Amino acid sequence: REIIIEMINELWAYDNIAVDRDNINRAVDLIFSRPGLAEIHLLYEGDEVAGYFTLVPSFGIEYGGLCVVLDELFVREPFRRRGLGREIINFVLNRCREQGWLVIEAMANEENEVARYFYGSHGFIAEPWVHFQRRVDH
Repeated sequence: REIIIEMINELWAYDNIAVDRDNINRAVDLIFSRPGLAEIHLLYEGDEVAGYFTLVPSFGIEYGGLCVVLDELFVREPFRRRGLGREIINFVLNRCREQGWLVIEAMANEENEVARYFYGSHGFIAEPWVHFQRRVDH
């Protein structure tokens, strides 16, 4: 659990996202307490954690059924440009075939040219839709 939180903090620092430790802890606790809600995968290079990503099952009528969100994809600096990204995409494609997920959705900051190039080079298409969100008060 702690290494996952450490990795999330590293990604958020890399993307200049304000770290909200309460949100991170709550999200990680939910993933561990609700099987099937999401999958967190750690990447190893030898004994070292090289990165991580999450898979969040979803559903889209426009996709004809089940899909998955590839979220929080992060490879630590010393491990970049070694083919780990390609391995992740191949792994995710195989999980899609196993689970019946028809589409992989991924998001990146519009200014993140590295991520845009990475996803584009692996067959992802930038959609013209705008992503909206709203917090729900409880």
